[in-house]
Amino acid sequence: MSCEEITENEQYRLTLHIDDEYLSDEATVYPIRIDPTINVNYSNNGEGGIRDVTVYSNNTFNGTGSDLYVGHKNGLKARTLMKFPGLSLTNIHSSLNVTSATLEMWDCGGQEEMITINCYLFDGTSWTEASAAWNNININNYPMHLSSVNIYKKNPRSFNFDITKAVKCWVDKSVSKDKGILFKAADAIENGSANTYKNFASYNRFTVKPSLKVVFTYGIIKNQYYSKYDPDKYNTNEEPFNGINVYSYLIKYRMNCYGYAFGFIVHEDGPYHSTIDGTGYKQQPGEFAFLSEKNHIKNNTPTDNPSKQMNYISENIIYDAARLGYSVQEYTPIVQNQIAQYGTTSRLVALVNTLDASDFHFYMQHNDGTWSHKPGEEDVTNKSITSNTLLTNNNIYYKANEGNYSGGTVKFFIITKNTIVDVPHEGGSRNSPPYRQPPYNNNLCTIYYKEIAGDYLETSKTLPFSGEARADHLKDHDVYCFEQATGKNYIVSAGNLTITVYNNDGAEIDPVSGYTNKYYLNGGNRYYIDVSAIQKAPQLYSFSIV
Repeated sequence: MSCEEITENEQYRLTLHIDDEYLSDEATVYPIRIDPTINVNYSNNGEGGIRDVTVYSNNTFNGTGSDLYVGHKNGLKARTLMKFPGLSLTNIHSSLNVTSATLEMWDCGGQEEMITINCYLFDGTSWTEASAAWNNININNYPMHLSSVNIYKKNPRSFNFDITKAVKCWVDKSVSKDKGILFKAADAIENGSANTYKNFASYNRFTVKPSLKVVFTYGIIKNQYYSKYDPDKYNTNEEPFNGINVYSYLIKYRMNCYGYAFGFIVHEDGPYHSTIDGTGYKQQPGEFAFLSEKNHIKNNTPTDNPSKQMNYISENIIYDAARLGYSVQEYTPIVQNQIAQYGTTSRLVALVNTLDASDFHFYMQHNDGTWSHKPGEEDVTNKSITSNTLLTNNNIYYKANEGNYSGGTVKFFIITKNTIVDVPHEGGSRNSPPYRQPPYNNNLCTIYYKEIAGDYLETSKTLPFSGEARADHLKDHDVYCFEQATGKNYIVSAGNLTITVYNNDGAEIDPVSGYTNKYYLNGGNRYYIDVSAIQKAPQLYSFSIV
């Protein structure tokens, strides 16, 4: 084993050098498994492994004591914040790889009666043990419930909190790991008059310190439904320009909320370039339907009839799906604040409308339990419209109808459309042919199937040795999975686009010395080739491995 320091005193890479005779021995059993576990505790990570602090409602706090308090103590609300500076997520490629995350804490006192302690993902202000006052960290911003533990008595014993969903968010970077998690009792206890609290051992204790165990899998887990919040891919500071199509290559101006949630992008080669004609083109449910079904497409904004509107839109997206090759099924949650997590063989989108049926809006679910949306031509965001709260499975039912959609109806749909941003289609304006807003004329929206690969290693397209495709927009990535390497030098080419090659652990590999596009690929292993656009103009290309 050899060790390489990546970041001084923080991050290291361990390499196992396995004996060739062992690998070739017939008695060696494959696959060889390395324990995929991270333990964060004092023994492994020292005094900086975990940070914790109790925060009281009178604006006092204690980050240096040996105990942490949760509940109602001496007339004050008491909550505990905790984060894990010792947790390195470098080797965990995506939320799909996170199997479990268990936090062990020790109960060291408090009241005899049973108290339920709730653990949440925290999304307030970043904090330190020396500054986490109640009024300066947005203490009430805890949008995702992680787990609860019923604690019955004060005898010292350990309890496990499941924080898997939080670690998934940190891996996919929808929330900063530096914000950590929050523990609190029920509102009725916090707002009561009696002393009702529990105290846990803090990381400052000599013994029974908190300890975190994360179990994950190595390598890339392929899944065409994998979705993560990736605003850098969509958002831009550049503005479109009337009469000039130079900015039409930016994906932000080629999709609205419907296009974003379903992965539709306007085709820039058509007669109309997204918003460039100044009329605000937006993808509309029903515009992709078969020509034979056009007379069945309903108006998406029937005046003052929100119930009819939801039914019309639901029907229209089913017509779109029939032509584009995926299915749509309505999903009804059993509990409104517990939306199911999809993303393995299908995924979830949400639809909300206004009370006067004049507008509607779509949201999409991600694999870490968060949601995001794209308001018209605006930036993609994972925050709610007015309260600026992180959207999660726990609050999307209520937070989806903020702003203009206040009081509107929320519907959920299970769709088998993958997350690849594809289906480039002819755009049109509201007032110029080809008309895309209902009522439709007899034109059929032209579809261009040139995008064949996903943007991420997880959504990569498995190919043999060659293929044809197109980089559709700036920041577009077409990722291919190559599994037929036989242990030799391969030349990888894709026009004039940038090429990056990764191994199955997601680590970038260097080309053969002296070459820019020749790579040595070991036999029997899986590799990923990322073809990325470095210019705004879309570019057709041929992809090959020889």
